[in-house]
Amino acid sequence: MLICFSYQKEFHGALFRDEEVAFVYVYEKSVDTEALKLQPEELEAVLWQDYEEVVEAVAQRNPAYCVPRGGLLLVGKYLGFSSN
Repeated sequence: MLICFSYQKEFHGALFRDEEVAFVYVYEKSVDTEALKLQPEELEAVLWQDYEEVVEAVAQRNPAYCVPRGGLLLVGKYLGFSSN
């Protein structure tokens, strides 16, 4: 899935700008996160979370999530979730 977006918001007290074309890969099988070999320059951890909880956290502007809501909802639509 290809997502294109322009995003600008305050994040942790500083202006965050993101002009991005992002490829989102959805893997629909179980993954042993302990067995993953992460690229430390790109990713520091993997965490499984409930989709609806993440959507709610983003809607409430939880500072732990730096995710454009529109892109998150687009992925949810692809996965068959019906979030507002």
